[in-house]
Amino acid sequence: MNYKVLTNDLILWIKDWFEENGKDCKAVIGISGGVKSAITCCTLCTALGSDNVAGVIMRDEKDPLVDKDASDICNYYKVKQYDLAIYPAMNALKNVLNLSCKVKMTEQAVKNLPARMRMTALYLMSQTLNGRVINTSCLSDNYVGNVTLWGDSVGDMSPFGLLTLEEILGVATELCMPQRFIFKRAEDKLPGSKPDEERFGFRFKDLDEYIRTGKAKDQATKERIDALYKKNKFKMYPIPTFNPNLNIYQP
Repeated sequence: MNYKVLTNDLILWIKDWFEENGKDCKAVIGISGGVKSAITCCTLCTALGSDNVAGVIMRDEKDPLVDKDASDICNYYKVKQYDLAIYPAMNALKNVLNLSCKVKMTEQAVKNLPARMRMTALYLMSQTLNGRVINTSCLSDNYVGNVTLWGDSVGDMSPFGLLTLEEILGVATELCMPQRFIFKRAEDKLPGSKPDEERFGFRFKDLDEYIRTGKAKDQATKERIDALYKKNKFKMYPIPTFNPNLNIYQP
């Protein structure tokens, strides 16, 4: 792949999107300290300028290492940093559910709550700053469902939604990103979760090759990827909407 062409096309696409859909608006990014939010920040700063990018660091619990990584990214690219502690609101919602509804949250609900609270916080900041929320997920995440619906699966625009992790790493290299921001193990940031590749049972490199070529490392890897895709593909599509064919006027 010609990453110089890809990167130039991506930068132009971002500029054109903001010109049409968010002129004079800021790009609002959730900065986790991970590789994808770092590359997203770098790409948006290249396309729009650092003054037009806002980095939002959201903690579900205090984690000095994550905070430092996220702050380092904001400082390096000279973007305005906003630090939000979301766990008071998250704990309040849990308490309301326990006290009012008398139901116990499932383990899955508990794990996905932080991602949904972070997206709520991002839209709160976006409307406050006259911004647009940037989705930071890539095709590799989306293909196997490594996203939370109405959490990190959404946003106003998605630079990397149709690019694999390997491809966005190529963009990062083309943009001369520091190595310390690029080569980190990917983690989904859900409470109690292992690094992504440990949970998947295969490497992102193997996943990306399968997505682009249909060739799997071995049969077990193919079956594992196919099973995850089949189980999670509904996350990749718009919300299903019934069409009653009532001839509603559409301009």
